[in-house]
Amino acid sequence: CSTAILLCSTFYFPSAVSQTTPRGKGNGLLIPSTINVSLSGPMKEWVEAQVKGGQYGNASDYIRDLIRHDQEYKEKQRLLREAIQAGLDSGVSNKTVDQVWEEVKARHTDAGS
Repeated sequence: CSTAILLCSTFYFPSAVSQTTPRGKGNGLLIPSTINVSLSGPMKEWVEAQVKGGQYGNASDYIRDLIRHDQEYKEKQRLLREAIQAGLDSGVSNKTVDQVWEEVKARHTDAGS
């Protein structure tokens, strides 16, 4: 058994033109969209508890916050994968570990000034 929570979000479509906005005027439309999400009883209770805690106005606010955090997390993962790949692609260094650490320390000291 699951409970559905109706979520509302707003999407921005820069190429859309409203009936009240002359073509070529404005920056586009904000078009609300809905999505239904089925949650188990304990998950629904969790969402409701987060809203009751006062940080979120409603379940949609909480879900949007989760999505934003997930997007940020995924972007950080992507950047980390790119950095790891760049390191792998750079090959083997002729520097000692101590030399590398000294360079890192110097960079962070210079950046903090």
